[in-house]
Amino acid sequence: MAGSLKNVVYKSDKGVEYVVALDESNSELTEIGFRDYTELDDTLGALPKNIKMRYVNVLNVATGAQRKLYCGTSIAARFVSGGVLLLALVANVSGAGALLPFTITSAIGEFVRLLNPTDTGLVDDDLD
Repeated sequence: MAGSLKNVVYKSDKGVEYVVALDESNSELTEIGFRDYTELDDTLGALPKNIKMRYVNVLNVATGAQRKLYCGTSIAARFVSGGVLLLALVANVSGAGALLPFTITSAIGEFVRLLNPTDTGLVDDDLD
């Protein structure tokens, strides 16, 4: 699963697009909703630290292997409907691995931590 990184486009729940770097083999799964980052996307910013991407948890019942796969849009097929994905497990250092069925066990939505808009006065004792 670990491998080279690839820049792809993530679409937030509010419809804003951001550039994220993900494992290439995972980001190229068409059913999880990412699209390739191109030169036309050069004005997109990086995903802010206060936004955590939506994802699905997957499990291979035979081996017990678990993975977290990020989903590029809220309407990605596997985020919405679940099901089974074929993923490669790297069996050795050479990177060779078999495709195994992974069942989606749960879908976790996007999380946005809101910033405190008021001055608490804790640092400089003023409230402006």
